[in-house]
Amino acid sequence: MLKEISPVEEEKIIVANDFGTVSTKRVMLKVSNTEASIPIKQIYSISFRRKHNFSLGILYLFFSIAVLIGELYIENSYETEGVSMPKLISVLTLILILLFFIVSMTYFIGHHLIRINEFGDDRKKIKVDLFKTRQGKEYYEAIHQQIIGG
Repeated sequence: MLKEISPVEEEKIIVANDFGTVSTKRVMLKVSNTEASIPIKQIYSISFRRKHNFSLGILYLFFSIAVLIGELYIENSYETEGVSMPKLISVLTLILILLFFIVSMTYFIGHHLIRINEFGDDRKKIKVDLFKTRQGKEYYEAIHQQIIGG
């Protein structure tokens, strides 16, 4: 006895993570506490790009250099008076220099954006933080595979 094949294909979940769910028929986006559903056939294109902010990175790098120069100037003025600089000030300025340097590097490294284009209209860009890059790439690749393969 032959089994009858249904013309309606069953929906299967491909990926489900913090960014949403990708199935064989639709994409569920989770953006700022709201969910949006987009049928796969309505998605025109998708991109996964890195976005940098070099100007803020340079600004914070200059802050760290300025604090370092200021700390060296203050330390030099203490030494000319024959008094040693308090260790607490040295430690706090080094922490501040390190903090400014780390912030500048995060701006230089940047973050990723997933941009979904739905029939010529850009949806809201989904920001992918550094610690969620793998999930974002997985989400992008699942949508991309459904667009080109489905």
